Amino acid sequence: MQPEHLRPIFDAHMEALQDHWGVAPARPGDFERWTTLPTFQPHLWQVAWHRETDQVAGQVKPFINEEQNLTQNRRRGETEFISVGAPWRRRGLARALIVRALQAQRDAGMNESVLGVDADNPHEAARLYELCGFRVTQRNMVVRKNVKGR
Repeated sequence: MQPEHLRPIFDAHMEALQDHWGVAPARPGDFERWTTLPTFQPHLWQVAWHRETDQVAGQVKPFINEEQNLTQNRRRGETEFISVGAPWRRRGLARALIVRALQAQRDAGMNESVLGVDADNPHEAARLYELCGFRVTQRNMVVRKNVKGR
């Protein structure tokens, strides 16, 4: 990963997720904040580039929370920040990147990985993750009700 790759990776991820629940457009300063987060671990990332256009086609940006692993006596990585741009979907790219991300976590000494997914993801992400060997261990629900003024 080269420093000049970071902005295209960030922008591609934001574009790929623009139609997903809870994702808001990037605000000024978001890119800079992203590079300072504890989840920013480029040595584990798996990024696919479309050679002809020099665009990011897909990415998985796993991370390891060392502090949490120490306090909970485990070796767990997190397979997160998964996205594939619209022109490259339904070609097996996400699955290939997830497999590589899991290998990177294993090579870093992890023996398990977790991820979170919106069960109503329009691209059937939950099904893909199950095909990659993940299994549902917890379900959360967010409920919302509009409250109108009087």
